[in-house]
Amino acid sequence: MAAPGGSYDCIVVGLGAAGASTAYHLASRGASVLGLEQFDLNHPFGSSHGKTRITRTTYSEGLQYVPLVTDTFALWKALERHTGLSLLWETGTLMIGPREGRLVDGALASAREFDLPHELLDSKQVAGRFPVFAPARGDVGLWDPRGATLFPERCLEAFTRAATERGADLRFGEPVLRWASDGPEVRVETARGRYSAPRLVLAAGSWLRDLVPELSLPLTLERQVVAWFRPTVRDLVQPTRMPAFLWEKSNSDGYYGVPDFGDGPKIAANGGQRVDRPEQTPRAVTEADLEPIRRFVRDSVPGAQGPVASSVTCIYTNAPDRHFVWGFHPKQNNVLLFSACSGHGFKFSVVLGLCAARAVLGEDPGYDLSSFSPARFDRDPTAAGAAPDSYTPGRNARSRRA
Repeated sequence: MAAPGGSYDCIVVGLGAAGASTAYHLASRGASVLGLEQFDLNHPFGSSHGKTRITRTTYSEGLQYVPLVTDTFALWKALERHTGLSLLWETGTLMIGPREGRLVDGALASAREFDLPHELLDSKQVAGRFPVFAPARGDVGLWDPRGATLFPERCLEAFTRAATERGADLRFGEPVLRWASDGPEVRVETARGRYSAPRLVLAAGSWLRDLVPELSLPLTLERQVVAWFRPTVRDLVQPTRMPAFLWEKSNSDGYYGVPDFGDGPKIAANGGQRVDRPEQTPRAVTEADLEPIRRFVRDSVPGAQGPVASSVTCIYTNAPDRHFVWGFHPKQNNVLLFSACSGHGFKFSVVLGLCAARAVLGEDPGYDLSSFSPARFDRDPTAAGAAPDSYTPGRNARSRRA
């Protein structure tokens, strides 16, 4: 708990997946923690909601991610055992697309590099094993039997519950107005009070740019729309018959989906409307938003066809290279930034929060996370270049193993 005078060992700003995980791991290591969140727990305005998230071991986005994501499974299971909440369902994950496309080729490269269980299926084998799908003749599927589906709202509940049990002081509805550092101490001011700590973690997602304007981080925000369908026949979309999937189309469009866990199968397109600020994100979902998703379902996932049962928006916070931002402030070595997870970061929150806790407490984070450093935007002009218009799987799939 807090020491007198509002002083803590560490302050964490933002209690989405990144911040909540960090607070949990800090408290688990005996640190006194203050967590500040401007909204309620599991709010719908950021990047940590949506009922389900995909996780996998074969990883096309870059080989440096594979050791991290492989280790997340044990951490999620440990959190399940501690809280009694069901956080992960082992559905398997299927990557579908052209054999030489970035998604399948990159995921296959990671499977071979790290000797991960996998199976390469042709289009007939995909349709035969998973009749919900209708792949094109030239498509193949890479089956990751260890892939799974996470339940994000439960995950955040588990993080915050376990952190609070370990003494963390988590405050919701308390936005940060400003922060400042005078050497060994960081001061944080909110509308309700002033707090201090020798260490600060900024995990504010789409609001990170506002908290570190001096860095001019080249982050962009992207509005995403996800939809849940109500199929005419629900047998094919059950978790026992439909895996979580990612699908790269020949025109480089990307789609993903998860089976029916009670709300209908969830299906969405990667890539969306650019927005300048998170609070300016249009929240109402339109027919124009849903049309490409409906068309994809009709052509490629016919077993999930039916009316849209519900839909929601979320925000991707993207770095130009689509890698995360994780590392110490270039000019403040007691301030760690943890954000910009580009839509694929939720699954990593449990391990990167552990790394953040280790790092701010002066320990080795346990992994080579140098490719995520915020300092890269100063070192490498290409890292701060224009972001692509939409997510392209496997952009860094053949980068050197971390």
